[in-house]
Amino acid sequence: MKKIHMGLLSKVLIAIALGILCPSLFPDWLSRCFVTFNSIFSNFLNLFIPILIIGLITPGIFELGSGAGKLLLITALIAYTSTVLAGLFSYGVCSATYDNILGDSMTALGNLDMSGGLDPYFTIAMPPFMDVTTALVLAFVLGLTLIHIKTGSIRDVMKEVREIVFMVIRKIIIPLLPIFIFGIFLKMGEEGKVAPVMGMFLKMILVIFAMHVTFLMMQFFVAGVITN
Repeated sequence: MKKIHMGLLSKVLIAIALGILCPSLFPDWLSRCFVTFNSIFSNFLNLFIPILIIGLITPGIFELGSGAGKLLLITALIAYTSTVLAGLFSYGVCSATYDNILGDSMTALGNLDMSGGLDPYFTIAMPPFMDVTTALVLAFVLGLTLIHIKTGSIRDVMKEVREIVFMVIRKIIIPLLPIFIFGIFLKMGEEGKVAPVMGMFLKMILVIFAMHVTFLMMQFFVAGVITN
C-alpha cells in the first residue's frame, strides 16, 4: 500500500486538535508523562539553539567569499532598519486594536487560577553553553575571519557542524515537534486554560497575519521603487 506522507503543518494541526480533545480522556499520570517529555524537549531546544546559530551562520558567511564583509554589512543595515520599522508598525497597530479585540479574552485569562497545574515527574537540566546574542556574535566573527583562511581544519569542522545541525533538525526536532505541541495543549486542557487561550490566540493570529501581509506589500513596493 502507498504510504501517506503528511507535512509538518498538518501534523501540528492534528496535534493541536488532539491536545484539545484528549484532556477529558487521559488520566493524570499519562498527561504528566507528556508534560515530562515537554520539559526535557524544551531544555534540549534551549541547548541546541546556540549550536544551530553557529552551525548555520558561520559556513554561510565564509562561503560567500571575499565580498562577504560588505554584503553582510549591507544586509545587516537593511535587516535592522526593517526590524525597527516593523516594530514601530506593530506597536502602533497593537496599541490601536488589541484593547478592543482582546478585551474579553484577556479578562477570561486573567480570571483563571494559575496554581495547581500539572508538574513533570522529573526534568533534566540542559543549560546552553552560551546565550543567543553571544552565539550570533561568535558566528559572525568566525565566518568573517574564516573568509581569509582558505585552508584548514576549522572550515571543515564548521561544515560538519552544519551537517550535524541539519541531521538533528530532520531526525529529532521535526519528528518530535508535533508531540511537543500536543503536550502544550494537553497541559492547557488539563488546567482548563484552552478556551481563553485559544480565543486570544486566534484573534492575535488574525491581526498578526493582516500586519504581515500589509508590511510585505509595503516592502515589495519600496523594493520596486528602488530597483526602478
